[in-house]
Amino acid sequence: MTIIIDYIFYFLSELIARERRQQRRMINRMTHAYVIQIAGRTAGIVARDHADQAFRFFASNQTFLPLEGVLFDEPEYAERAARRLFKARGALGRLSIDDLTAFGGAVVAARGGRAISAH
Repeated sequence: MTIIIDYIFYFLSELIARERRQQRRMINRMTHAYVIQIAGRTAGIVARDHADQAFRFFASNQTFLPLEGVLFDEPEYAERAARRLFKARGALGRLSIDDLTAFGGAVVAARGGRAISAH
């Protein structure tokens, strides 16, 4: 009889442990994407790339298109680049997309080389 009770406790503890592992995996997956807001506007999101080595920026606003597809080591670096781009655009007035793209690369490079690549 004690063997059966031991087996039931073992089985239940394994179920609980499995459930906790699944919850941790779900939480880890959920924290792989972040919304970036600048001045009350959504600039875009950064999401882990398929290799889980960097965060790719997806612009949700034309202002931030120069950062589209750029890979960052950390979400904070993407936010800083978006802030600088937003401030620069406000200070410089309306620029063409080509000008913003060239400037966006310079902003990211000025952040200490935190961007890995741009598409």
